Amino acid sequence: MTFRSQSFALFAGVAIAASAACSSASDPRKVIIGDSSGGSTNTGGSGVGPGTGGSLMLGGMGGGAGATGEGGSGLVMNGVCDQQPFDLVRKPPQILLLLDRSASMQDQINGTEKWAYVVPGVSAAVTATDNDVEWGLKLFPESMGNECQPSSVNPGAPVGVAPMNASAVVAGIPATPTGDGTPTATAINSAVAYLQGLGTDNPKYILLATDGEPSCAVDFASSGDPQGDAVKAAAAAVQAGIKVFVVGVLDAKDSAQQSLNDVAVAGGQASADHNPFAKKFLLAGDQADLVSAIESITSTVATCVFPLSTKPPDPTNIAVVIDKQEAPKDTSHVAGWDYTGPDQMTVQVYGSYCDQIKQSANQVLIILGCMGKPIMLPK
Repeated sequence: MTFRSQSFALFAGVAIAASAACSSASDPRKVIIGDSSGGSTNTGGSGVGPGTGGSLMLGGMGGGAGATGEGGSGLVMNGVCDQQPFDLVRKPPQILLLLDRSASMQDQINGTEKWAYVVPGVSAAVTATDNDVEWGLKLFPESMGNECQPSSVNPGAPVGVAPMNASAVVAGIPATPTGDGTPTATAINSAVAYLQGLGTDNPKYILLATDGEPSCAVDFASSGDPQGDAVKAAAAAVQAGIKVFVVGVLDAKDSAQQSLNDVAVAGGQASADHNPFAKKFLLAGDQADLVSAIESITSTVATCVFPLSTKPPDPTNIAVVIDKQEAPKDTSHVAGWDYTGPDQMTVQVYGSYCDQIKQSANQVLIILGCMGKPIMLPK
């Protein structure tokens, strides 16, 4: 499943505001969540207006509720007051293509340069997912003439991550690979620093395209352990919340596959094949496989983690509603929702309810109830 670019907005700018603080048990206030066909005023957007009997009515997505408070038909909830607006947004993944342009990429496999295997495959994957992914490009090594020097990897990315950026990324790939040494570990570390510096909460990934033979240790001054450092760098990226796809091109060396496998496993995006001798990375020449792998993460772009703008008046009295269906609280994190921490400022949804959000939900609404006034959802 691939989201269209306009479908990233999950539930934007929805506000529920009560003008009173539910001061008595007889307060008749309630909230009505309308469906997409409801509302004759403020058509095309969500709005809140006073209804009859002191109720509040909220029109559905695209339906609208206006000053008359005539929203669409939907859920009626009692015991709700003093809620604040927030945005819940499906966000596209941000992927930095980390491309090995070392001299070894000029080596040939069956009469064809490795570079000629890698470039068409990654270019096709970038282009095919342009609507759903924010792409950027970083090449390594970045210096020529001196192998394994600090100047081999510089901060930042020559082609920064941005929406609809495939043409810039593809244009930024040189015609031929030129560079001395393969500082894979340092390049991964630099890519992580760049992605973290974007300051967004979009899902982030590195697409590492290489022939799998690192030659530079993190400590450029020593021979060190280039392969071990690359594995550690991929594992550290995952710890930082950034997974690493590995795209490889194999030569006749057995060590090349093992090297690629080790980094792919550490990077958290290895194939699920449990055969210890199986390929764990993506083959550069298999364009369909590359595109499929990238599309597999665009189908799970929707986050199931929802930050609240303020702490709930009564943290035990909230409701998480997904397309008019309430998700239960589940501290076992199997199927339902729970707070992510003791500050009770962020809600995370788990299991089948999270799957629903990722795959088909049109809206998510978190209702904050007043202290001592339980939210009454319809049965």
